[in-house]
Amino acid sequence: MLKPSASLRKLVRNYIRPRTYFCDHLWTSISIRSSGEVEACSCAHSEDPTFPFLSAPLKELWNSKWFTGTRQFLLDKMKGGSWVETMDKTSGFFSCCRSCPVSLQDRYYINPMRLRLLEPRLLHSRRLKPVSASLLEDKHSNYKRLLHLLRSPISEIDALPIFANIDPSNICNLHCLFCPVGTGELTHQRTFMSLGLYERILERLGPSLIFLELYRYGEPLLNPAIVKMVSLASHQYRIFCSISTNFAMRLSDDMLRGLVESGLYKLIIAADDVEQSHYERYRIGGQIDIVKHNLERLIQIKRRAGSRYPRIVWQTLIFRFNEDRLKTIERNVRRFGVDGFRAVPAYIPKYEKFYNWIPLSTGMRGNTKHRPRPITNVVLNPVTLSPRQPFEIRCQVKNNTGNTTWPAEHGDDGSIRIGIKLLDASGNLIYEMGRIYFRKPVAPGEELSVGSTLTAPHNPGRYYMKIDIVKENYFWFEYNNQIQTQPFVIKLQVLPQEG
Repeated sequence: MLKPSASLRKLVRNYIRPRTYFCDHLWTSISIRSSGEVEACSCAHSEDPTFPFLSAPLKELWNSKWFTGTRQFLLDKMKGGSWVETMDKTSGFFSCCRSCPVSLQDRYYINPMRLRLLEPRLLHSRRLKPVSASLLEDKHSNYKRLLHLLRSPISEIDALPIFANIDPSNICNLHCLFCPVGTGELTHQRTFMSLGLYERILERLGPSLIFLELYRYGEPLLNPAIVKMVSLASHQYRIFCSISTNFAMRLSDDMLRGLVESGLYKLIIAADDVEQSHYERYRIGGQIDIVKHNLERLIQIKRRAGSRYPRIVWQTLIFRFNEDRLKTIERNVRRFGVDGFRAVPAYIPKYEKFYNWIPLSTGMRGNTKHRPRPITNVVLNPVTLSPRQPFEIRCQVKNNTGNTTWPAEHGDDGSIRIGIKLLDASGNLIYEMGRIYFRKPVAPGEELSVGSTLTAPHNPGRYYMKIDIVKENYFWFEYNNQIQTQPFVIKLQVLPQEG
């Protein structure tokens, strides 16, 4: 039986955490690249416009047409408005928010209880050095104003951000397989944020910020000024700072001692195994022994200083090669004396190409414990085909992906359809075979049978058809972080033509 204190913590955690994934970034947060450019969010596409942070007053920048237009689009879409109607009313829009896998129905979610928990941590923390009463008053006033504004959906915000993501470095020492920095896909100019630029940014953000993530694209500990950056935010502006690091570079005792004394609140160590043969599969160029050595010394320095901070969290991305090793990894990591361990689903792009990286256990693929299967059965007629032969496909479908009605077909922007992919015998994507439309709305829990006519592949062979629900120009339900459906896969046999 759980202890009362643990039960209370669990009750509070379940109360303040929504049951679905959500994103309130555009209403509470701001993201700044190492060049000083403001971007839509910490997962923004590089094609979206950016804005020099120092080019305009902060409130004016945060409420520019691009931010207010995107907020309004998200609000309108949640009310059932169309893309065209929204674009008629807005002159700016971040495309990353349109293609984001977070469900539009859950894009705007502010739980007042979740934000209220920030207040006592802000006002009564004894960990940070004392600051002026006027600074605390400014933070408290802005925080209360933002909380009041967010009780109703709005697109223009008469307050300042309380969360920020500032990237001190878009340079990294590793070449992680799915990271745009490690693969060289990042188009931004590689640079460290200068301490001078950072100081000017905090002059504007510091009076309102409560939490600051000092990491984004690259490795933050490579920035020579990182300890000064954390110390400035923590001690002068009373901001809770966190850093995520691969910890795979040789760090001096002075550097580790600086992190402890800087007031850093949380240090996330990103490492996916404790054995080199497994670790290096994703963290290309890294050595797990260096990570362990840095961790051992950091914990010793913390203990000698009598400090509880930074809170050290070991974070492991879940792949197929380590999903059965998570308990072993955690057991080994706990021996070092870390404050927490968490295993999180990895972002795996081009699912068909990297299919063997996806964990086999459905519970390891994301936060959804039981992945729905909306395509319950598929019948092909005929079953055996000749090259380029037309054939009929009929799908039995059930809307079991949530409490949202799938709308009737309304064009290529956002329509819910059945999508069909053709895979080769090894499971690699060849092409998309077609779509099946819903001619009427499909209510939650409703079942129906729909069909269409497709054409067999040109060449004989054994194939697979992978069938799932797709929100056109947005996402496939299988890859949506919230929905994560289980597609229906059926064999397709194409025989050579006789004669």
